[in-house]
Amino acid sequence: MKRTCARSEMLSNSLLAFLLASLFILSLSVLLFELTLTRMFSIILWYNYAFMAISVAFFGLGIGALLVHLVKNRMKREELPKKIIQSTIGFAISLPIFLFVIGHIIPPNISFIYLFFLASSIPFLFAGLSMALIYLAMPSQITKLYFIDLAGASAATLILDPLIRGLGAESVLLLIGVFGTLPPIIAYASLLYSQKKKEISERFITEKKPASYGFIVLCVSAVLLAANMHSNILAIQPGDSKGLRYLLANPAGYKDASTKWNSFSRIDVVKHTGDIRKTGFRDLASILIDADALTPILKWNGSSSDRQWLKGYMDYMPYEMSRMNNSSTLVIGSGGGEDILVALSAGSKNVTAVELNPLIVSAVKQYGGSSAGNLYNRKDVQLSIDDGRRFISSTNTKYDTIVIKLVDSWAAQLAGGYALSENYLYTVEAFKQYLNHLNGVNGKLVMVRWSNELPRLVPLAVEALREYE
Repeated sequence: MKRTCARSEMLSNSLLAFLLASLFILSLSVLLFELTLTRMFSIILWYNYAFMAISVAFFGLGIGALLVHLVKNRMKREELPKKIIQSTIGFAISLPIFLFVIGHIIPPNISFIYLFFLASSIPFLFAGLSMALIYLAMPSQITKLYFIDLAGASAATLILDPLIRGLGAESVLLLIGVFGTLPPIIAYASLLYSQKKKEISERFITEKKPASYGFIVLCVSAVLLAANMHSNILAIQPGDSKGLRYLLANPAGYKDASTKWNSFSRIDVVKHTGDIRKTGFRDLASILIDADALTPILKWNGSSSDRQWLKGYMDYMPYEMSRMNNSSTLVIGSGGGEDILVALSAGSKNVTAVELNPLIVSAVKQYGGSSAGNLYNRKDVQLSIDDGRRFISSTNTKYDTIVIKLVDSWAAQLAGGYALSENYLYTVEAFKQYLNHLNGVNGKLVMVRWSNELPRLVPLAVEALREYE
């Protein structure tokens, strides 16, 4: 009797270890997939569709859990580990297939949004099956399982940014597929360990076949990951209405130079291949945020004699209207540096440039460099990598001119909801802060927005002026 109890306890411990390891990996993988999906939808569709990933996750996980609930009375407890392994393998296999489908089969158009929804829900369905089966396998250990579930999700939030910076969104999905193959491999390792110890005659994993499938999927996923990192064979395509697609449709004038990711944007650099002397354009390259919002890198040799052409820009008009007090300028959303150049040409001795995205600054330094006047390395330009609203709230410095020109990232933030960074720049409280940071009565607030937004922005500015007085 004691021997039987000991064997049963060892069996339970071995099963619990397998369940905890599998749940941690699944929880980490699911949240990584969900967060990466927001970035991919923002490229293929638009930023406001990115948060469809949350709905897709709820839908897929919910359907998977519901299916387990419907058949739970027909499943034997000893069969559950095998079914967990099968569903995790399904999750791992579905990820590269999903990536291929959304990148090369479904047209990148909002008209096919329902196909994107259905394709995205399949990996979540397999994950929902696996996680529900894990909880069903050992309900007496629910507190430990729930803790591990939360720990896996927390780990995903910590590693997302370095992963997506280093690998890109597509390769992160393939890496998640590699993670999905670990539960069957863990189970097989447990089987070998138990057989070596010869302490349990009945294994909770009785077949080597599921583990062998896991090894096969692991190898295939690893090969796909390596191939994608080398040649980006599974790269997703920008939506039909995205600016990047229009630029690259003209290979004689534009050339794709680089693509980099972080947790809240994809930055593409497109080099201009045309002759500046023939075309008259001074654009060295264009930086596109999430394949659309564009900021140019302009050719400038760094000397004051090569700035007269900027006076023909519409952006120069506010400085021309009032030539007094142009010595200090704050540029919120400096991007490729065009607004910095205009401020310098107007006589600003001190330009403070605030840019939210460090990838943009890196792109300007790499693809502009001395040809663009080394803008971000100049002594009269102070760079701050920060959100514009947060920066102006944290400084007491006053400026002669504050410039906010078309600050639209059109990028989905990971904070959830429609948390777009630019929204916080256009509120009554934000306008009041801008006014409070102007230097004297001749200070200028220069804001450029789309014409269809004026009916909303003008009342905000009027209200801010009324409260400011």
